[in-house]
Amino acid sequence: MLGLVYVFGFMFLFSFPIAIVAEILLWFRRRRKRQAAVIQWAASSATVVRTKYCTHCGTALVPMGTTGKSFCPKCNVIYE
Repeated sequence: MLGLVYVFGFMFLFSFPIAIVAEILLWFRRRRKRQAAVIQWAASSATVVRTKYCTHCGTALVPMGTTGKSFCPKCNVIYE
């Protein structure tokens, strides 16, 4: 019975360094993912949006969501 106490005691004692190493590795992974997300956000926000104009009346076109199409509010024409 005393042998089981020693076995569980050693398992408990050796689990601390393993847990510390695991937490450090997880911290580095989270930090790397966060840096990658910031770089990706900076790259996506650096894109230049060009204003498109209607070929009939010259009014600035309104983008229609993420479809890539534009709409002229004055002529009611949809451009692709």
